[in-house]
Amino acid sequence: MNPLDRPIWTALATRQAEFAVGGPRALRYQSDVEPFAAVASDTEENVKELAQLLIPGETHILLQAEPSPLPPGVELLDQAAGVQMVAARAITAPKPPDAIQLSDADSQEMVELADLTRPGPFRPRTHCLGTFWGIRREGRRRHPSRLAGT
Repeated sequence: MNPLDRPIWTALATRQAEFAVGGPRALRYQSDVEPFAAVASDTEENVKELAQLLIPGETHILLQAEPSPLPPGVELLDQAAGVQMVAARAITAPKPPDAIQLSDADSQEMVELADLTRPGPFRPRTHCLGTFWGIRREGRRRHPSRLAGT
């Protein structure tokens, strides 16, 4: 299997395992990090185990190359095609002028801005997944971005 066929599983089973909840069949991110979840493969046993990990009333996102079977008791709210980009080489980006590296202390402002601009799922500890930068103008943060390769 190509690791990019199941990018969430690959991340949670390898380099982002510290953020994983679950076991060898099914994993999800800790709720305050991301809403993504995945199974190792689409077997009935794995999908049932995933159902046990999902939090009632929360929205969870499944992302893989082939359509995901729904776990028992889960309702499909939306379905869309995703685009996956792969860098052909390592990319380094200069620090934006006037940028400061954001930390736990900036989490609330990052979530508020993400809620306002809707760039995708962003939760109180999403910033723990990488390096995020922000620029303050007149005491307010603008344009936080995650730089490639950081």
